[in-house]
Amino acid sequence: QIIGTLFLCNKPTSTFSPLSKFTPEELRLLSSFTHQIAIAIENHQLNISIHSIFLDYIKSISAALDARDSYTHGHSRRVAKYSVGIGRELGLTAGELEFIELSSTIHDIGKIGISGDILNKPDRLSDEEFEIIKSHAHKGSKILEPMSRLSFLMPGVRNHHERYDGKGYPDGLKGEEIHLIARIISIADAYDAMTSDRVYRKGLPMEIACKEIEKGAGTQFDPKLAKLFLTFINKDTENKIMETDEKSETAILINA
Repeated sequence: QIIGTLFLCNKPTSTFSPLSKFTPEELRLLSSFTHQIAIAIENHQLNISIHSIFLDYIKSISAALDARDSYTHGHSRRVAKYSVGIGRELGLTAGELEFIELSSTIHDIGKIGISGDILNKPDRLSDEEFEIIKSHAHKGSKILEPMSRLSFLMPGVRNHHERYDGKGYPDGLKGEEIHLIARIISIADAYDAMTSDRVYRKGLPMEIACKEIEKGAGTQFDPKLAKLFLTFINKDTENKIMETDEKSETAILINA
């Protein structure tokens, strides 16, 4: 299978190679060299393919989770968007942003082990039911433990309900004891929960939800990350307004 071509021309003469044409020995050397290049390229393409399959696997898990809870459909996707937004404001690298996206995409994987009757209950949860819901963080970490390819996502899955003041769950971690990824997802998760509709209540307007994030800075949320989130969400809102205005202007021009 040919995957590329190496084109050689204008060979300069030298003490080691006095002829202007390539000798059989030089061609054998070049053939060996291109063979090594081909192996490297093929391995790289294989790694890209495996990584793509891995990402699709993560997204499939996320889609399966969202499908179980009709009232939070798209929750994982939105939490991933907000989490990556915080990461960008923090100046993280592309690899770190992908780590955040993957972690936030399956942060609720433990809900696979929660009864659908509780997840989709149309009324407020009882104290006992709320404790069952809270167990999803621990359940998620147990699911990931035997999965070597996913175990590195453990902090975001297990600790995204920890609080900066140490009053969260399941481990009662405090401040920077909580992994950075979990502190980021905590803010994104809370914001989406506040702004999403539930069967028993309407979602809060963006402005009120942002005030709640600001109010929780230093207690529920990492204060620095909370500030960066508010910066991101304001930028995102401004971009959406600009996009809407541009679409309206285009429509007017077309209609004219």
